[in-house]
Amino acid sequence: MAKLALDTATEALSVTVIDDADRVLGHTSLAAGRQHGERLVPVVAQLLEDCNVDRQAVDSLYVGVGPGSYTGVRIGVTLAKTWADSLGLALYQMSSLALLAAQASLPVGDYIIPLMDARRLSAYTALYQQTDQGLMAVTADCHADWQTWLSSEARQHLQAGAQVLMIGQNLAPFAEAFSQALPDVSLKTLEGWTAYPHTDKFQQVAHERVAEPALLEPVYGHLTLAEQEWLAKEGGASVDHAALIHYYS
Repeated sequence: MAKLALDTATEALSVTVIDDADRVLGHTSLAAGRQHGERLVPVVAQLLEDCNVDRQAVDSLYVGVGPGSYTGVRIGVTLAKTWADSLGLALYQMSSLALLAAQASLPVGDYIIPLMDARRLSAYTALYQQTDQGLMAVTADCHADWQTWLSSEARQHLQAGAQVLMIGQNLAPFAEAFSQALPDVSLKTLEGWTAYPHTDKFQQVAHERVAEPALLEPVYGHLTLAEQEWLAKEGGASVDHAALIHYYS
């Protein structure tokens, strides 16, 4: 039997196959741009073929559920939950930001800020720390105004002298704002192809079994446009999703 992990939350499309002894049989990460929908299924099929693994031998799926690109995340989640639901496979969800953080190899005690640029100096981000037990989430994944996140979450958890690695793409403006807000914290950055969520590290990331695969939804880090419009019309503090579906159907 085999396990398959996939993530499509960024421009990178990443798929990994491991055997029942947790050995990596094969891994593919490629720059898919906006072509995740066209390329995901052929990439999965080719990797399984290259690994000599029949599709029927896959008994567990692990999928990055975001946050990240709306369209990208939906494509990966839709494939995974449809596959799992139709064949009765075990399905596990994991954070795409945690997968990104897992690309960093750091000493115990150091912090990692995985970051996906969400425009206008906002980001999908969180704070992680390398511990003796592995990668630990210090704050929850979120979509946030960067300056606000720095003054609240980052300042609350990062003391003077802390060692921090920020990992992602187009980090210059975020790193500059970080250094201005927390000048006593040591910051390094990592960009380039390594700084994407690659699923060959998925075993280092916390994952949660999905009880009802058909009901799995992406994690966007904030309300979708439809949810925002519904709240503006109906008011209240939270979205009634049953009413929202009825409203748009």
